[in-house]
Amino acid sequence: MNSTFSKQIFCLFLFFFATQLCASIRFESINLDNALIKAKSEKKLVFVDAYATWCGPCKVMDKVFEQNHVSDYFNDNYVNVKIDMDGPQGDLLLKKYGVVWLPTLLILNSEGEMVSKIDKLVSGEELISLAQEASSQGLGNTTAVFNSSPFGSSSTNKPSVNDYDPNEKESILYVLDERGSSGRPHIMFHEAYLHMQLRDGKQDAVVKKYLSTQSDWTTEKNIRFIFDFMNSVKSELFQYFVNNRDRFEEVIGVNRVNESVAFLINQRLEQGFPRPGLQETIDLFKHLNPKLAEESGYIFYLNKMERENHELEYISTAEQYLKSVNPYNHQVAHRLVLYKLKRSDYGDQLDYCLELMSEAVILEDESPDYYATIAKIYYLQKRKDLAISNVTKSIDLASSKSRDLRAFQSLLDKINAL
Repeated sequence: MNSTFSKQIFCLFLFFFATQLCASIRFESINLDNALIKAKSEKKLVFVDAYATWCGPCKVMDKVFEQNHVSDYFNDNYVNVKIDMDGPQGDLLLKKYGVVWLPTLLILNSEGEMVSKIDKLVSGEELISLAQEASSQGLGNTTAVFNSSPFGSSSTNKPSVNDYDPNEKESILYVLDERGSSGRPHIMFHEAYLHMQLRDGKQDAVVKKYLSTQSDWTTEKNIRFIFDFMNSVKSELFQYFVNNRDRFEEVIGVNRVNESVAFLINQRLEQGFPRPGLQETIDLFKHLNPKLAEESGYIFYLNKMERENHELEYISTAEQYLKSVNPYNHQVAHRLVLYKLKRSDYGDQLDYCLELMSEAVILEDESPDYYATIAKIYYLQKRKDLAISNVTKSIDLASSKSRDLRAFQSLLDKINAL
């Protein structure tokens, strides 16, 4: 084998290897209108990833998009676009397609009509399966099962609630036959569950239509039905649940109710769009434990502000929390002081920061970080002796806990240079 041929083979190997490493769905750098135009010209559907930079679950889906079989399928069959919900097109997705959870994945036809909507985390295999089903429907190749209408007569025997099976072919055919299901509550009952199984986003309208036929929502059947389709804390069903929680706990059981409420609240807090503010966060925690709602809501919101590096909002919220809710939370007080020391616009608040840290070390006197922060304040005030005594204390405590001493020693060197 000559050297030139060997180099060619080697280059091909490198190209293949690099391609595998970089595999991902290729999202077009175009807006939704242009994506629809391109889809029409190429006779494809549009795949939309609705995301936000602060959304943790969105980053999980990005890993799914990097799987080779996923990227290969979508790159071959779809026009793919990412839309930042905090960007200029976020409002369009919110109003037109009801995007309130993140991440939400939409499949649209070239007219901009929604074919499929996925607002939860899915695996690569699930995503491809749903996309294939959407392609079949969206491009006009719907299977015979969903086009047939064998139940044209209203006298046809209807499936009962107790023997509902969403996988049974005749049930599916009957429910999707508009002539048979229109205005029939027991059929709409089945239809709602069917759409839930199909994940086609149509169940909410059917649920609303079914419940409009019910004069008494408190029956065991209807309570279980409402509980099954209560998928958002922003929904009318959730508000009904709040007003009738005792009845739900009686029928469903306290533990299952609590688990469901906790799930919906966590979904709203972590993936909801627009993001919940402080007051909404506190109100959500009231559904879990009214007595601890204010404390829990503040702490959750502060942690979120810290994760997302919103320093100014953390500072204002922490000051409000320490003043009106819990003045004894030394961890929040310490984080507040650290944020203020980072910023030049709080240089006139060193005495206030020192007051907070003095109270913090009374509550937690074994923290080397607290003493180091006090030393920084004294250093900024050019009170060298007090700064040295506190940083020395922090070094002694850190050493006793087998902590890395380099940061503390660096602070001591800085102070000694005064």
